[in-house]
Amino acid sequence: MDSYLNIISLALAFAALVPVIAPGTKSRWWVVTVALLSGVILVAVFQVFSEYQQQEEVGKVETDISNLLALHGNGLTFDQIYDNLYYPTFQSTNEALDNLVGGRKVTSVKVEAVDSIGNVYVIRKFLNE
Repeated sequence: MDSYLNIISLALAFAALVPVIAPGTKSRWWVVTVALLSGVILVAVFQVFSEYQQQEEVGKVETDISNLLALHGNGLTFDQIYDNLYYPTFQSTNEALDNLVGGRKVTSVKVEAVDSIGNVYVIRKFLNE
């Protein structure tokens, strides 16, 4: 949210330059037009850059997950994967694992785990293909 407020401030700053650059014109119309156009352009650039950064981070996390699963032949749960990664966001870890499973590079299987009392739990483990 803070980034969007900064973008709006920058768009208004561009619009404030109109009377300086073009004195004697219909400055009110040009100020509004420049503010709107620069706002739209700046928001679009910001969104594209944010998406690029997110995809880059997801790609790195995918590589880390593949390497981690290669070290553990019997598979890991999502919590074990998330705990062994170096401070990724939950969203990027979840998206990376979804991409790997969707791309058939990683499979998921359900296995039963029994605790010391005898309760049976079904957990999902992820394995390298």
